[in-house]
Amino acid sequence: MGAIKDVVDLTEKLANSVKDRKFAGDLLAIQRAIAALQTEHASIQEKDIELMGKNAELQQEVHRLQQKIQELQKPAQPKEDFVEQNGLLFKRKPDGSFHHAAYCPRCKMPMGSKFPEFTLQCPPCNTMGNINGRQLDNLIIEMNKNLKS
Repeated sequence: MGAIKDVVDLTEKLANSVKDRKFAGDLLAIQRAIAALQTEHASIQEKDIELMGKNAELQQEVHRLQQKIQELQKPAQPKEDFVEQNGLLFKRKPDGSFHHAAYCPRCKMPMGSKFPEFTLQCPPCNTMGNINGRQLDNLIIEMNKNLKS
């Protein structure tokens, strides 16, 4: 605000040294305009300070949200969905009971057999289970029964 003060000082000096009334009136009008500029300048500075504070708050909010986005983009730690029983894996349902399938302990893909008397086998990696289809049915029934008791 140094330039405005210099203009004020100069107009006061001129107003004091002037003898012509018309010129003095013009200087008075200039002084009033300068006073209005000073008021406006002060108002702008207040608004600037307010906006700088708001900007700092928004930058903090952006930073917080960016951290939240990074946290959400991190891969979730896989929950252990499988339970090992008789060398095979069994997957839990949301209610805690087990799906009616055995999963390969090597690749975690479903195992199966063409006939209930055949030993379970994993089609993708050919891992052989140690039970057949009938035994699988009985094992899952027993595992689910044990949950209830």
